[in-house]
Amino acid sequence: MHFVRRFDTHDRLTFRTLASEEAQPYDFEEGTVAVVRNGEVYLRSEAARVMLQDAGGIALLGALFLKVTPWCIRDRVYRWVAKNRYRWFGKASGVKEEDT
Repeated sequence: MHFVRRFDTHDRLTFRTLASEEAQPYDFEEGTVAVVRNGEVYLRSEAARVMLQDAGGIALLGALFLKVTPWCIRDRVYRWVAKNRYRWFGKASGVKEEDT
């Protein structure tokens, strides 16, 4: 999320927690990144691809790379990164849910 925010120079993306009212109609697995756009749900690496695409700018290159990579490989890498992210990057403090 923090990585994508750096590329979202036009503030196109908003983020919600799984406990938010907006997330209640969905049964998201804890720790899974999800993007809901026009009622369509994208999970894991596909959610990352959609976020990078929506962020625009240089992030479009990452979205293009993910688009041409088979989803089974993308999701395997996604799960590996998700499993190790706190060890590599630490936990972010002061993260707050944005209001729209």
